[in-house]
Amino acid sequence: MRDRLTQKQETFCLKYVEMGNATQAAIVAGYKPKTAQVIASENLTKPIIQARVTELRKANADSTQDTLDEIDRVMMSILRTTPRDIMELSEDGRDLTIKDEALDSPAVSYLRAEQVKLGKMPVRVTRLGLIDKVRAADQWCKMRKIYSDGPTVNVDNRKVEVIVYDKETKGLVNRLLSGEVPTVTTESPQIEPDEHPSPDISEGLVNKES
Repeated sequence: MRDRLTQKQETFCLKYVEMGNATQAAIVAGYKPKTAQVIASENLTKPIIQARVTELRKANADSTQDTLDEIDRVMMSILRTTPRDIMELSEDGRDLTIKDEALDSPAVSYLRAEQVKLGKMPVRVTRLGLIDKVRAADQWCKMRKIYSDGPTVNVDNRKVEVIVYDKETKGLVNRLLSGEVPTVTTESPQIEPDEHPSPDISEGLVNKES
């Protein structure tokens, strides 16, 4: 019994995990298109291939989690960093010195040296900018699904985010997504009698002819 995957089987496993389509994965792996569907179904029943697919999926999940953990670490650093962490005030309180930590801080958006004129004398200054914490926190919360701009609805297994801005429309969208059918009532305009009716033209014409 073969206990190792062939090159085609290994490629099939890699592409199947990547693409999610067994037939297409088989074709990419080098199997003939006419028999790709049958071979793909057979491959997925083999324990050795099932074990490899499970292994690859777990590796992908671990990699994704590592990426999310790194993003969380960077975001927390951005949110917690203060000017005191990256700049140091001189004892006389006249000068600011940028610490070496600023070069590696994810909270720093730019750090550049420029030459400007102070009167007639050129002076070299260092400009430093910090990332907007409010915007960073907003993006992080949306990425982590802590909140979103609007309700989401599942359309053909795809999540569609509905973004609305006024309260009345938000309420209507939420009612529609919850299954409520809004009722629309129409009222015919009421015509009030004219207090000063127009004169009867035909009557005037008759009187004139007579």
